[in-house]
Amino acid sequence: MKRVFAPGCALILYKPELVEKIHKFLNKNFGEIDILSLCCKNQPKLITYTEVITVCPGCDKRYRQNYMDISTISLWEVLAENDSS
Repeated sequence: MKRVFAPGCALILYKPELVEKIHKFLNKNFGEIDILSLCCKNQPKLITYTEVITVCPGCDKRYRQNYMDISTISLWEVLAENDSS
């Protein structure tokens, strides 16, 4: 399953350097993960069965409800996975 990191518009605008740090962490610990900097409202082109790592609850809800065959997981869940390894 392909994973992408969607930091959400607010985080991109407020703390772009944090977005980069998180992205580097994800790539180091979970393999190559693309970053999706496009707003969730703009019909991102995602391949079927992509898992979107979200920070924003609004983005999470939109991806789950509006895009077929796309799953979501919060960044917090991903971090918890890493902590238990």
